[in-house]
Amino acid sequence: MYKRQAFELTEKVAELHGRRPLVVVEMNLPSLTFYVDRVPERVYADGLEERLDRPDDPLLVFDRRDLDALPAALRGRVQIIGAAGKYVVCEVARGPDPEPAGA
Repeated sequence: MYKRQAFELTEKVAELHGRRPLVVVEMNLPSLTFYVDRVPERVYADGLEERLDRPDDPLLVFDRRDLDALPAALRGRVQIIGAAGKYVVCEVARGPDPEPAGA
């Protein structure tokens, strides 16, 4: 059912091929490393708030279930920019009224 999702994700979300820091949240995703040719940083939910506070504008890759399970305050700090299968790519929410992830 979820065959080659990392490949599909990299095809649908062109930003993954850019220079922005790449962070995988709450999971291992070795196939993503293969498709983007770099090793993403890995964080867990308990360190996510601190990671979001850094000024380097990361791309965050979540399993949709993990994103949905975040506390509302953290979900409100990220916005979805693309998805494929069970994976979702987010960025730090900017502007006055961004659409929160999972809305």
